Amino acid sequence: MPSVRIAACAPGGPRPTGPMRARDLCERLDLAIMPKNIESTRHKLKRLVSLGVLTEPERGLFAQHRPSNSAPPAHPTQVDG
Repeated sequence: MPSVRIAACAPGGPRPTGPMRARDLCERLDLAIMPKNIESTRHKLKRLVSLGVLTEPERGLFAQHRPSNSAPPAHPTQVDG
């Protein structure tokens, strides 16, 4: 399933590599370097940006979303006692 592979290999996946372009991700996924594959991958990366999973620090460059230190924790813990 390509979408799962993209999420696993996207920047910040199992082997973080820093920001990457759609073409680089196609190479990492062993997809043929063809315009249709690059555009499809770019579209999926843009979708992950819109969901807040990735960021796009520069046009066409995708990176792992790093929340700021001032943000509240995503899952507050409850302390019994």
